[in-house]
Amino acid sequence: MSLEQRLKDDKAKHKKGKSLEVGKSEKRSNAWKDIRDLLSLLGSYWPLYVICILLAICGNLAYGPGIAYCLAILTDSITARDMALVLKSARLLGLMALAMGVLSGLSLFLSEWTLETVALNTRRKVMSRALRTSMSYWHTHKTGDTVSLIINDTETAKQGLSSLFGLVGNVGLIVSCMITLIAWGPVTAVALIILAALCMFVGARFATPVGKVSDEYQAEMANTTSAATELFSGIAIVKSLKAEPVALGRVLRTVDRLYDVARQRGRVLGLQQGAVGIAQGLAFAGVFIVAALVTVQGGMTVGQAIGVMQLASLPLSVFGSLGQSWASIQQNLAASRRLLTAMEISVEPVEQDAQDAVALPVSQDDADLQADARFALDAGGPESLHPVTHAVVHPGAPYEYVLEFDSVTFGYEPGKPVLQEASFRLKENEKAALVGPSGGGKSSVLRLIQRFYEPLEGTIRFRGTDISHIPLRELRSRIGLVTQEPFIFPGTVRDNIAMGNAHASLDEIVAAAKLANAHEFITRLPQGYDTLLDERGGNLSGGQKQRICLARAFLKDAELLLLDEPTSAVDAESEALIRQSVDEYASRKTVLVVSHTEGVVEGASVILSLADGKISEER
Repeated sequence: MSLEQRLKDDKAKHKKGKSLEVGKSEKRSNAWKDIRDLLSLLGSYWPLYVICILLAICGNLAYGPGIAYCLAILTDSITARDMALVLKSARLLGLMALAMGVLSGLSLFLSEWTLETVALNTRRKVMSRALRTSMSYWHTHKTGDTVSLIINDTETAKQGLSSLFGLVGNVGLIVSCMITLIAWGPVTAVALIILAALCMFVGARFATPVGKVSDEYQAEMANTTSAATELFSGIAIVKSLKAEPVALGRVLRTVDRLYDVARQRGRVLGLQQGAVGIAQGLAFAGVFIVAALVTVQGGMTVGQAIGVMQLASLPLSVFGSLGQSWASIQQNLAASRRLLTAMEISVEPVEQDAQDAVALPVSQDDADLQADARFALDAGGPESLHPVTHAVVHPGAPYEYVLEFDSVTFGYEPGKPVLQEASFRLKENEKAALVGPSGGGKSSVLRLIQRFYEPLEGTIRFRGTDISHIPLRELRSRIGLVTQEPFIFPGTVRDNIAMGNAHASLDEIVAAAKLANAHEFITRLPQGYDTLLDERGGNLSGGQKQRICLARAFLKDAELLLLDEPTSAVDAESEALIRQSVDEYASRKTVLVVSHTEGVVEGASVILSLADGKISEER
């Protein structure tokens, strides 16, 4: 081989070695970052978490060095046949056992309470964040993934904090045991350190493969949850198509992938457990032999030898489990990463009322969670302390139109506009019909009005004010929406109608139901307005559900009502009733209806035709 070739090879080896060192350094850095991220979930509860760890360490001191010391005295007193010393050591042993029980029990209780509270706050933050994010997020993320975050990942992250808590407590136990061993016999302590390090090395060797397979397991768990959620959401369609075998097959494929990953994870964990068990057994035998030799040579008493065996069994067990504990934490870090990512997604700029107060059952100093809590209370929940105060839109400014689209261009993807310089105007108390081909962008117009999305170009004005300058809560409080697919919330009929106005009286709810032609059928229900509705309104017809949704919008008393194909899935009788309700509402409010049904479009004073991204206006 030439000198030049050798230099090239040496350079390549050096470069490879350097890259491996950098890779290992990055892994260590990432591991510590993941730990910090996991601990960040504690928020303001980290002092309690630290107290739990200190209590656990104190309990381990009683369990480790304390019990071992008592056993040593008790054994030597028995050998010396000193009854007084036997009784004294027995009392001390009982005291240590009592201290161990009280401290460990208190530590466990506080840690469970702390971690459950952290899990509660994490779920609150993720749920609130998901509700406050923009509609574009939901177009790129599956509902099942978010459900999995709230349930599965939060529980997994909580287990990670619990594992970390146990790991730190075990480190404290190891340190205290090693100090005691060194005081009794340095030779035995050195032997224990060498053999225990072997156990830890064996366990740690499995940390990386366990972490990798755990990431895969967490991802497949989310996929399975998502697939099952989507299947049961459309169960009626599946049954009508007699597609149960096909749908089941698709879901079972995700379940099978989860099973394969779980089996792989079990194999890795089993290998780790077996290897650590063998290492622990050999190490314990080694320490036993060293302690016996030291005792025979007069370096320790028999009691101290018994104490050494007690002390040695604990560090060996803990050292062996350190690798397993770290591997277990690796399983949980994937969940914490997902949770932190979810808590950092961008949200809509919903401004908060400065007068709103927050009353949570647990204390929080996290600003983001406080904002989420204010958002939840402001939404009209039962714990609201003040009614929402709305600012006046552009006070004192004259306006001619309730709604204006001025050369609006919009698209969901770059280079693929849905609307191109679209313009139209709606006056006060005007009923307008938006018509056009399916998929032409009609629903996009309604989404833009509510600022679910922002236009790429152009301006949308509400009562003369650019809607981008109006607080979202203020804007949406003045706009009502009824979608093509009626959505029924869990709860009673009364709860559903009052969903957007929690302070409404029963008389106001009844008045809204009468305006929506829903009062008559509601009174025929078993408990009237207090009838508990089945999931998604399963005990109501399509027309009845849609009229409840209309009543919900009417109770809001919005200045602009948006209707997106409100009669596309109802019978002729319901369509006539809905049309009558809409016409009556339009006599005093502005209504924009998207529909292909002539009956609903009939009577509109303005026809907006949408084609090729352009809107033409006919009066």
